[in-house]
This record gives sequence, structure tokens and C-alpha cells, in this order.
Amino acid sequence: MSLTPEQLDAINRMDEIAACWRAISNLMGPDLDISTPESRDDLALLTGFLNNEYEAARSGLESQKQAA
Repeated sequence: MSLTPEQLDAINRMDEIAACWRAISNLMGPDLDISTPESRDDLALLTGFLNNEYEAARSGLESQKQAA
């Protein structure tokens, strides 16, 4: 059984969200250890993910504004 491109995109997005939760957990944990490469990678993914979501929302609003 092969997955559709939409399903593969959804799985990739779920992996990104899981990494974001790990980054949040690392930042909120009592040890506050973001010194490991894996933790820094998760934090970079978190900030990149949030930036992409922001830009997508902004772009959506811009396209609606231009359509009106």
C-alpha cells in the first residue's frame, strides 16, 4: 500500500509538530538542557515551523484581500 502525496505531507507535518513539542519540553523542563545537538535541532525546527505557519497565515490573508 503506497501513501498519497497528501498523506506523506501529513506524516511529515506530524513529525515536525512532534519535534516542536520536544523543543517546548526541553525549554520548560527542570534541567533546561538545550545544549545537545538534538535539542538545538528541535528548537530550530520549532522556530522555523512557527515562522512558516505565520507566513502561510499572512499569505492567506493577503490573497483574500486581493480577491476582494
